[in-house]
Amino acid sequence: YTLNILLPDNGGAITGRTIMLPLVPIDSVVVEPFAEADTIFRALTYLTDNPNTPNYYRRLLNYYSLDSVPEQDFLADDRILTSSKLAFGTGYELGEGDTIYNTVFHITKDYYDYYESVQLAVFGNINPFAQPSPIKSNVSGTANPLGIFTCLVYDRDTTVIGQ
Repeated sequence: YTLNILLPDNGGAITGRTIMLPLVPIDSVVVEPFAEADTIFRALTYLTDNPNTPNYYRRLLNYYSLDSVPEQDFLADDRILTSSKLAFGTGYELGEGDTIYNTVFHITKDYYDYYESVQLAVFGNINPFAQPSPIKSNVSGTANPLGIFTCLVYDRDTTVIGQ
């Protein structure tokens, strides 16, 4: 996909390119009780990664509602995998009847780099001794744009603990 924007006021231009990645579906969500207290649970979310290509993911985990602030929101890549199985987990913090929403995005390297650079810039602003961190962008042009042009492909699974 190609982005071409011509701004009417000053004639500036913004361009960008991206691809739509294939969906990487969630294989399963396994709920496990804590060995010493069977009223506390954790959830493990599994997916199958293609070991022949570098892949990047964004994982969101919401409790109770998709409108809630995510309990987990992080990036992952498949560099450290020794098999094709990838697992994301929770702590033993879930109770009977809790609802969890697992969302796994299959993202491009550009999006991964952009999102990571934004996080580093935020952390750098909190720490007065940190080096400034530039934002990595995949848009360019005479309008001096900054940002990301991407397609988001995701799979989502809703699990109610104990059901």
